[in-house]
Amino acid sequence: MGERLPDAATSTTAEPVAVEVGGEQETGAPTSLGTLASPARPGLTSLSAPSSARCVGEASTTVHLSWSFSSATSVVIYTDGRASMGSLPSSGSTAIRFPCDGDTHTYFLRASGPGGTATASASVDSH
Repeated sequence: MGERLPDAATSTTAEPVAVEVGGEQETGAPTSLGTLASPARPGLTSLSAPSSARCVGEASTTVHLSWSFSSATSVVIYTDGRASMGSLPSSGSTAIRFPCDGDTHTYFLRASGPGGTATASASVDSH
């Protein structure tokens, strides 16, 4: 009569499966059919900003920010809650305007990617 293949419901062996995610192949334990792992949420890898800006006799100056987010496709920078720079790469650096009004100003970075969003912030004092 020939050899009979085991039923999927009664099989006791599980072969690792390869899943392509973002152009790379990952191998792991099999999952139920139709279920794929969710994309990773962006995460802050690094953020660098000065603790203060030099504002002697100036109306404004610039500060340099650098950042890196994993699993992000773009970053938007907000100054004190208002969008000031948008659609930047997930890792990079930029010079951004700093108002010399004697206040502390906060730069918020919002990273977006297929798995969601993440935020980070840096506050800069004027002196």
